[in-house]
Amino acid sequence: GTAVRETAASRKNSHKWGIVFRLRHIILQHIKHQFLCKMKRIVAIFLLAFVALSAFAEEVNRYADSLLHIVQTKRMTDLERAKLYADITESYCAHDMPNTFKYGTMGLEYALRCDDKTLIFLFYNYIGSTYTYRCSYDTAKVYLDLQVAAAESSGNKKLVQKAWQAAGNFYARQGQFILAVESYLNILKHFDGDESSRDYIIAHGNIGECYRRMGNPKRALHYLERERVLAEQYGEPTGIGQSYRELGYVYLALGDADK
Repeated sequence: GTAVRETAASRKNSHKWGIVFRLRHIILQHIKHQFLCKMKRIVAIFLLAFVALSAFAEEVNRYADSLLHIVQTKRMTDLERAKLYADITESYCAHDMPNTFKYGTMGLEYALRCDDKTLIFLFYNYIGSTYTYRCSYDTAKVYLDLQVAAAESSGNKKLVQKAWQAAGNFYARQGQFILAVESYLNILKHFDGDESSRDYIIAHGNIGECYRRMGNPKRALHYLERERVLAEQYGEPTGIGQSYRELGYVYLALGDADK
């Protein structure tokens, strides 16, 4: 491009105009070819993603339908129904919002009858997370508070960690990073001694990402390095990917492009 402009700008080289226009034509054809190839690749990727998601949705629907058939045809206790509805709701969660709300609400009713704290927490979690995906934050906050209360009343530290994970995600999604960090730190405060816990590992990375987004790369570095060490030690792929991605951003912010 530079060569074409410099040549065309020089009137002294008028005898070379034929070469200039020929060169321009070749360059434009090359750009067009590259653009079309890139667009074809993008379209192919989207088509493959669509096919994969469609196949996944069909498989999930078949699984959910088989569970619904059991619920509708078998005689069972309220607790057994609640457990099946929990599986059904989980299968729909995040990709089929209407059915998540429908079966989550039905299952929650049975769980409340049984006063099963774990199942109550799960239904609040599924429904609240779906409202968060919809950006219905006011309603999501109601379920968020309910699931935290249910988790803490259960005395199960794993559930408490999951509840605060959901709370952190809720605030981070809205850009409220200080509240998100406070929520993620609660996961570390309720550490149950299991360093291999996915929620425990990911919490470090989420805290680091929040600090990075708040413009504090040095603080972020501490938590992201901790996530990387734990993720590699226990083979947690999400933590490995998150830590290396965020560490790249942090080192750029610190001026160390090579690292």
